[in-house]
Amino acid sequence: MRAVAKNVVPFPRRARRAKLSDAVVAQLRVGERCYDDTIPGYFAWRGKRGVVFKVIADLPTWAAKMRGHATVERVVGRYPETTCKAARTAAGKMVVDIKSGRLPEEPSAADGPTLEAAWQGLRDIIALDAEPRTLTFYDSAFKRMPWPPGTPLAVITDPAHLPAVEKKFSRLDVKRPSTRHTWDLLLRIVERAKIKYPTLHLLPKGLVAFPTDKKKAKRAESAMEADELPGWWREAQKLEPIKREFVLFLLLSGLRAESCMVAKWEHVDEAAHKLHVPRPKGGTSRNFDLPLSEEMLACLKRAKVAFPVESEWLFPSVRSKTGHIADARAQYTDAKGLVRNVTTGHMLRHAFTNMATLAGLDEAEVGRILNHKSKTQTGRYGNRRGKFPVDLENMRKVSKLIMESLGK
Repeated sequence: MRAVAKNVVPFPRRARRAKLSDAVVAQLRVGERCYDDTIPGYFAWRGKRGVVFKVIADLPTWAAKMRGHATVERVVGRYPETTCKAARTAAGKMVVDIKSGRLPEEPSAADGPTLEAAWQGLRDIIALDAEPRTLTFYDSAFKRMPWPPGTPLAVITDPAHLPAVEKKFSRLDVKRPSTRHTWDLLLRIVERAKIKYPTLHLLPKGLVAFPTDKKKAKRAESAMEADELPGWWREAQKLEPIKREFVLFLLLSGLRAESCMVAKWEHVDEAAHKLHVPRPKGGTSRNFDLPLSEEMLACLKRAKVAFPVESEWLFPSVRSKTGHIADARAQYTDAKGLVRNVTTGHMLRHAFTNMATLAGLDEAEVGRILNHKSKTQTGRYGNRRGKFPVDLENMRKVSKLIMESLGK
């Protein structure tokens, strides 16, 4: 039996596994490797030019699908420039990174937050003045993200991974509106996170190709014109009195149905001809005063008279638990017992826009009445309250044209 030199650790030829040290590394032959028995996947390999420390580990399933491969092998360092102790420390960190889905050469969490942390930061801002249903909408969109919440945002936005990002969203079915909502939310999350982490890359907005929303385009194209209003009004006459006044007010005001349903009498200033909308779409920061023409005020008064008891709501309901109309849909039953639908909701907002344009209002004036955000920085300047008299006169023009078109 061959004698073993003193202070030399025998190399385990069969197992090829031992705690890597200078003594073990010195015994490696060309083409031979030895795995460390303390860190899985960490090993030393001797080539013709010397010994190299490496790690090999498997990515989690989601990361493997995103990158197209499951196993990752990386160089830790070269011996003796990198000591066994330093290599072990670095190897441990590399293995943890790979098994968590991040490649060692990719940005670390210090270069950006996780997807969940970035979303929480944006959510806290949205929650300042958003309605509960708005937060629920965003939460649902976030749950559909095709990555685990703990995925580093820097990994998702890495330019090298853009094809994988596009592929993931394509698998979610781009024909569904919910997929577009999730994509839009991801863009917002990244844009917000980049303010704090400038090294993050922005995702190209056109990276995911979404088909044209044919239903949305059809709704915009099929908005009622002046010659279609008489037929609509004949159908609306068959509705219950309060629902009839509700849909008429939607047409006269262009107000979103959600805001109209929760409007209260305390928000009405009849002398000033205005209805205050405290929480429109966009939250309290977007609150505004809607001009009320004489025709609109008359509509509100008829709805008040039609309800048997005093109510705080402009359009009350005895069937709704909330005490006010809670469904914008308008239906009636014809003589044959068939349920008929009357155009309502956002379609009437489109119809109002058509009538306002026909009345001579320009895009900025219509947008101000509808409480749309201005598309230009210049349009955001100025005092909105100072323009209220102009808006009121414009509203009177639109109301007059609508009532004439209805034949009233």
